[in-house]
Order: sequence, then C-alpha cells, then structure tokens
Amino acid sequence: MKSMTGFGRADYRDENWNISVEIKTVNHRYRDYAIRMPSILNSVESKIKNEIGKTVARGRIDVFIQFENLSESQRQIVLDENLAKTYIDALNAIKALDPMMRDEIGVDLVAKFPDVIKTTEKVQNDDENWQMLQPVLAKALEQVAESRAQDAVAMADDMALRVENIETMMQKIAARAPEVLGAYRDNIHQKVTDFLEGSEIDEGRILTEVAVMADRLDITEELNRMNGHLKRMKALLQEETPVGRKFDFLVQEMNREINTIGSKASDLEIQDNVVDVKAEIEKIREQIQNIE
Repeated sequence: MKSMTGFGRADYRDENWNISVEIKTVNHRYRDYAIRMPSILNSVESKIKNEIGKTVARGRIDVFIQFENLSESQRQIVLDENLAKTYIDALNAIKALDPMMRDEIGVDLVAKFPDVIKTTEKVQNDDENWQMLQPVLAKALEQVAESRAQDAVAMADDMALRVENIETMMQKIAARAPEVLGAYRDNIHQKVTDFLEGSEIDEGRILTEVAVMADRLDITEELNRMNGHLKRMKALLQEETPVGRKFDFLVQEMNREINTIGSKASDLEIQDNVVDVKAEIEKIREQIQNIE
C-alpha cells in the first residue's frame, strides 16, 4: 500500500551542467501530470512521464525541472539578410520621393525593424539531454517513493486500528441480535396475555408471528458479508500494488451492509453500535482518499 502524498528533490552540478528536479505528488483520481521545464526538454517529455509512471501509478504529479548546459550558450543570433535588404530598399524608395530628405540610412535604424535580427535556440542533442537528466530524475523519484511509503505506514496503522474497532462492534451486534428476537417474543407474549386477560393463548399464532419477525430482523447474511469485507481490507493493507480503488469499493459495500443492519434492527444497543461503525467507516473513507 502506498500513499499518494510524496516529495522528492535531486540536484546535479558540475562545470558544464546545472540540473535540478523537484517532484511533489498529492491525491487525485487519476495520474495527472503538471510539468514545468525549459523548452529544450519538450522533446523528451514523454520519456519523463514514462519514467515517473514507473514509480507513481495514481495522483497529481507536479514536476519542476531546472536544466542548464553551462558549457556554451544555448541561444544564437540570426541575421535575416534578405529582410534587411528589403527594408533598405524600401527606405531608399521613400528618400527618392522627396529630394529634401537627407537622413542617412544607418545600421541602428535597420536593426530596429522587426525580425531583422532575432535570437533562436540552438539545435539540441536530445539524447545527451536525456542522458544527463534521467539519473537526476530517478534519484528524485526514489525520494518520492520513500516518502510515499513512510506516509502509507502511518495510514495503514490507523486503518488497521479502525478495522479492529469495527470488528469489536460487529461482534457486539452479532451477540445482541438473538437477544433482540427473544425480547420481541417475550414482549408479544406479554401483550397478548394482557389483552386476553386470562383467556387461552394460541401459542402457535404467537410462534408464527415471531417467525415472521425473525425473518425480518435476521442480519446473519449482512454480518457474514461484513466480516468478509473486513478480512479483505486487512489483506489489502499488506499489498504492495495500488489498492486505492479496491478500498473505495470495499468501503461502499461496508456502508451498504451496516445501513441494512441499522434498518432491520430496532434495538437501541444495536443502533448505537451501528452509529459507531459508520463513524469508523467514514474515518477509513477519509484515509483511502490518499491511497494510491
């Protein structure tokens, strides 16, 4: 089991390179990337996502990458000679319109026109860039995995305690259920006796009524399914693969079973335990929102 909350950072610096990778993950229904990096790494973005996907199966992933090649400038100045000549010809044409124009056409004037001189990125060596970035990225991901695992340990301990609490309450409900039926039988017998005031009581009719009510109040199936869900939840706490969606399904099923038990049982003691079970399930549901 892994948490979706994690953080990792790794740096690499020498005389030629300055590389920094910072990764932060939080809970999300799917795997969602938000990568901020220099444009020179756009061509290796898919490799970055694939590398992250090996470690993070689900969650919001914020990635901040600083990547500088210090050995040489990554930008170059480009002169568009044809465009400059076109501007000069146009200026000379304007001067020819009026002999009184005496302004000289200077370099500074032509250089100010759009796109005559511009800067561009040098052609990048994608293989070299990835070769330098990948080890730094991998180191940051190791820290992310470690922090997510540590967070998951605390979550698993808390959830295990919640499961134990629920098991204890379910045992109380299971022990109380037969007593509720016995109390109902005694109650209906007393009401009939009081109503007939000493007349003969039809025990068969009473037994029939009790049997009908016993069928309505029977929560054996719900108890068995609930115990099965709790066992499955304890098993999932030990798994290494992503289990967040499985937990989500189990919590839905547990809520369904305990709601059915609550609707069938009219006993105050059982109702108190049902409320407590619901509270524990809700705490588990809050925890699983952050499980991968």
